[in-house]
Amino acid sequence: MSIVKRINVNLANSVIVDKGIEVLSILELIENTNYHEELFDLFNVENYAHDFIEIKGAEEVVRNLIKIDEEYQKFDVDSYFKNVKVESFIDEKEIILEINNIKDPKILKITGTDMIYVETRYAVRSEYFNELYNIDKYLDFCKSNRYDDIVKTNITMLEEKNKNSNKDKKFRLLKSKDGKYFVRALTSTEVYKDYNLRFSLFIALIELHKLNKYKGHSYYINSYSFTESDAKIVFSQRESFELTDKMKISFALELVNDEIKREAVKLNGIFTISLGNGKDIFVRPDDVKTNIVSFSHSVGIEKVKEKLENLAEKIDVFTKNMIDDTQKIKNIQNPNTIREFLLYKIQKSRTQEISSLYKADINKLLTNNVDTIFQLFEVFNKIDLLIDDEHIVAKDFWRHKLYQALVEGGKDGSK
Repeated sequence: MSIVKRINVNLANSVIVDKGIEVLSILELIENTNYHEELFDLFNVENYAHDFIEIKGAEEVVRNLIKIDEEYQKFDVDSYFKNVKVESFIDEKEIILEINNIKDPKILKITGTDMIYVETRYAVRSEYFNELYNIDKYLDFCKSNRYDDIVKTNITMLEEKNKNSNKDKKFRLLKSKDGKYFVRALTSTEVYKDYNLRFSLFIALIELHKLNKYKGHSYYINSYSFTESDAKIVFSQRESFELTDKMKISFALELVNDEIKREAVKLNGIFTISLGNGKDIFVRPDDVKTNIVSFSHSVGIEKVKEKLENLAEKIDVFTKNMIDDTQKIKNIQNPNTIREFLLYKIQKSRTQEISSLYKADINKLLTNNVDTIFQLFEVFNKIDLLIDDEHIVAKDFWRHKLYQALVEGGKDGSK
């Protein structure tokens, strides 16, 4: 569960939207960070300082990301596990941890004390118990059966065994304006670099501006979705290609950054199939084809710059492959074969969000025969709208199955 309510915005059909943002304005994304000077130099920002980034919707995204990011103070605490104890269970999913013996002067300035209580979010509870004792499922069993006495006794005994351990982790924390603390991730104390949401949006806007200025690649922001800890922003290319007399296909870059996971930043290539009247369908190739650029929290800034140097060429390759794939979509003879494949994949899906939230409704939409490709895509559009943007795994699962059905003829090697 996210700490801040997710923002989901579709700008593709918005009438009132900004035309872009000045480079000087996006510097606010990286001010007061450890990487400000390095980014300024490595990305030659001085050469573009007075430019205007012509990406429609960019100003709105920058302002809203900064706004949601400033709702909580973000900081990291490096701590030995022996200085961390379970204070209590909030419910069956979350716990409160006590972190004590904090000595870092910078952290003490934020907390005002050497001991704080933090609520777990996302997968932290599971990671914490499994990192130390590999007992998360066991505790789930005990809590679901109300064996609270067994839980308390086990944790007390295990913490006693752990009191001399020198095992440590970086606890990624948030502090609310009313002084409440949350821990959203556990990471390495040595190799982790804070390539946060602001950082990733900054480099994406700078690099796409360069592509527009020197290569003629023109983008607009189709949609964006973020919380305090993750962001997904779709930059659609203005150029489109005819798929049929009623449908057009275009290329899009999807910026993904999840501060609570191991992978820091990805730029994925996806298809956008437009049916007209604001109806857009996103299709996701497999991981090998879709990933254009990615870098983890363990690499240095220089490596990040290196990975972005051939961005234009990588996009061109993906676009060429995309155009080749569209020929396969054009050649589909029986749209019901595609529908039946997708119906089968949904019925057999083990993806939790699909199974528990959407399976029945998607099955209904895929049950009836269709006569044309356009009718088939109308059904796809209804399913895409049905799956909430909050359920990222379900959305990605559906869009990847579309690719397998449309381009690979339903031959995904998994039945």
